[in-house]
Amino acid sequence: MSRIAYELCDDLAAHHIVYAEVRYSPHLFAGEGASLRDVVLAVNEGLSRGAAAFGVKTRTILCCIRPFPGTNNL
Repeated sequence: MSRIAYELCDDLAAHHIVYAEVRYSPHLFAGEGASLRDVVLAVNEGLSRGAAAFGVKTRTILCCIRPFPGTNNL
């Protein structure tokens, strides 16, 4: 997940985009050893590295799904 977020910044910079709001649901990536918190931290880490490397400013919008377990633990 961190690598995907990093590469997103590379793609954004290649299209001359300097600011992006990244919207995703951590519930759809959690599981198999990765908690919701792990997902959010990994994406944030990749975006931070990508921002530093490519000069793209990013923010995240989390789409939380209520019936999923762990929603209150983000």
